[in-house]
Amino acid sequence: MDWKILFTREILKRGLAYYRQGKVQTLKEQEDGYTARVKGSRIYKVAIQASGNVVFDTDCSCPYSQEGHYCK
Repeated sequence: MDWKILFTREILKRGLAYYRQGKVQTLKEQEDGYTARVKGSRIYKVAIQASGNVVFDTDCSCPYSQEGHYCK
């Protein structure tokens, strides 16, 4: 499954903008995916469990994600 279908078009666009603006900090590849800190209105912790192009789980400390949504 392509991971992009998990997100709305607007969220994907905002996420790409965050990346291009340098707001994705300390991006690290882990054995089972990635971790990063993302600067929004605060610094948020992000973890993505993935293998190749398949995403198994995500976690973010932002309020939008905590409400059960896939965030930017």
